[in-house]
Amino acid sequence: MSTGELFELCTWQARVGGLDTAIQALQAAPRLQGDDGDGLVAAWTADAGPLNRLIHLWRYRGAPQRAQLHATAAQGPTPPIDGCIGFSSELLEPLPFSPPLRPRDLGSFHEFRIYTYPTSAIPDLVERWSPVIEWRQTLSPLVGAWITPAATGSSLTRLMHCWAYRDANEWQAVRALARRSGRWPPPATGRPAAVLEQSSYVALPVSFASPLNAER
Repeated sequence: MSTGELFELCTWQARVGGLDTAIQALQAAPRLQGDDGDGLVAAWTADAGPLNRLIHLWRYRGAPQRAQLHATAAQGPTPPIDGCIGFSSELLEPLPFSPPLRPRDLGSFHEFRIYTYPTSAIPDLVERWSPVIEWRQTLSPLVGAWITPAATGSSLTRLMHCWAYRDANEWQAVRALARRSGRWPPPATGRPAAVLEQSSYVALPVSFASPLNAER
C-alpha cells in the first residue's frame, strides 16, 4: 500500500496568546528541504476543536531521508519556540488515492477527520473508498488521506483525511449533500462498521508554509 513517501504531522501546542510566536518560530526554522521539494509542505492553525495549535506537515522519501534531513537540521541553530508548551508528532503513509501535495486551487477552510480502525480493516476501506473518491472530490477537494504505519504488535490504525472548502457554509452544505447521496461515506454493505473512534477539527492554512491556501 505504501508509495515510498513518508509524512510526519507535527503539532505545537501554544500557550494562550502564543500562537503568533509559534508561527514565527516555524517560519525561522530549517525547512529540511530535499532535492524533490520534500520537507515542510503545509502548515495550519487550528480554528475549531483543540485551539492554539500549529500543525505542520513534512514529506520525506522514506525513513532514511527523514533521518538524514533531521540530522542536517540538528547541526544548525534552532530558534526558540517560546510560545509553545507542548509538542507531538505522528508518522503517516499516504493511501493509494491520496493526491500529491502540490499547489492546487483549494479552499482556505480545511477539516481533518481522524478515524481509528482495526489494522485488518484498512484493505477493505481502501477497496470501498477507491471507486467513489473521485466522485466525492467533485463536491470538495481531498487534501490528503493517510494512515499510521503498521507498528509491531499493534492491532489499531489511525486514518486521517483532510478536505478543503471555501468556508464553513460550504463545509456544511457539502457534508449534507454527501450524506443525502448515499454514496459517501461508502457503506459497508453486509458488513459491520469497523470504525472504532472518530474525531475532527477545522484548521486554516498558514500562508508562508502552505501551497494549500488558494481560494477556489
